Amino acid sequence: MKTNKNQQHLRVKIQDTWYFVEILDIDSNPAKVLVDGVPVDVKIHEKPKVQKTENISQKNEPENNLHSSKKQFKSPMPGTIISFAIKEGDTIITGDEVCILEAMKMQQSLKAELSGIVKKINFQPGAQVATDDILVELE
Repeated sequence: MKTNKNQQHLRVKIQDTWYFVEILDIDSNPAKVLVDGVPVDVKIHEKPKVQKTENISQKNEPENNLHSSKKQFKSPMPGTIISFAIKEGDTIITGDEVCILEAMKMQQSLKAELSGIVKKINFQPGAQVATDDILVELE
């Protein structure tokens, strides 16, 4: 529900826990929010405009092609790996939990976008990862 142009109240569910988030000022950077009444500064990153170019180039590179035998699960954002729900050799299907990633003091469950057998896990819990780092390689 909106209260004014720059203020919004949201309920956010992360894993099995609900949080009350109040956006105080989204126009500043970092944005000012309250999470369950606790002030939190949130950096807002815009998606790079180069991303469209990357998608075009991926179509031309067989190793990144979805029809290729090489499947990769990449980090959608920078953060810290909290835990993995899989291990090497496991079979996963689309929608299975792969890992928990903490970003901006919020933990997110990352789900598999592809099915396959876990060939290699490239990071350990506690590791810092960047956007598009290859977390898991699938066969």
